[in-house]
This record gives sequence, C-alpha cells and structure tokens, in this order.
Amino acid sequence: METTEELTRNENETLKTTILDEEGDGLNCEFHYDDCIHIKTKDYSYITLSKHNLYKMIELIEEAEEIYDFEGV
Repeated sequence: METTEELTRNENETLKTTILDEEGDGLNCEFHYDDCIHIKTKDYSYITLSKHNLYKMIELIEEAEEIYDFEGV
C-alpha cells in the first residue's frame, strides 16, 4: 500500500492523510480521536484494500491517537 505516510492537518486541525488502495485510487482519510479512520468514499463505487492496507491503517490510527494524546485533545 502506498501512502503519504505523513499525517497533516486540515483546516479544522483534524489529522489527515491520503492512502492509495490496491488499484491506485487516492483515499482521503481523517482521524477524529475516536480510534477510527474516516475514509471519504463519495467519489468511488468501491475501494479495494489488501491485508497490508488494513495493517497500515491500524498503524496510522495508533499514530494519530498518540499525537492527540500528547496534545491533550
């Protein structure tokens, strides 16, 4: 799975990143400090995620949670 592997902030200061699914589609993802990843799928009829994609998403959720914990959100 390709990803920017860098968490950045949107205009609301929410952590976000872009992940490429197995077909190369860029998925805009946000992390809202709820132990979840929010994937914007409006422009897609489906997404294809491998086991590697899913493991990477878990790593990104954990990283985002650590950042929010450190910031005391």
